[in-house]
Amino acid sequence: FLDIRHQVEILRSVRRRVSSGLGVIAVLHDLNVASHFATHVVLLADGAVLAQGPVDQILTEAHLSKLYGIEMRSAVGHERIYVPKWDQS
Repeated sequence: FLDIRHQVEILRSVRRRVSSGLGVIAVLHDLNVASHFATHVVLLADGAVLAQGPVDQILTEAHLSKLYGIEMRSAVGHERIYVPKWDQS
């Protein structure tokens, strides 16, 4: 696993290569990193495709809640972030 700085450096490098015409498939388990760097995503559940398509259409509260089996929330500020809905109890 890479620390955050190195994740960003690697993915920026990958993005530059994509800009020059290279295609990239990456496996990312961090939704927030994927939402920032990917243009399209595939959500897998139990070895099957749950949803696929452009990031803004697929990384939704509904899809992510179904994927993880818990209620998920997104927050929009400078960047979109995804978090589980934490109970108040």
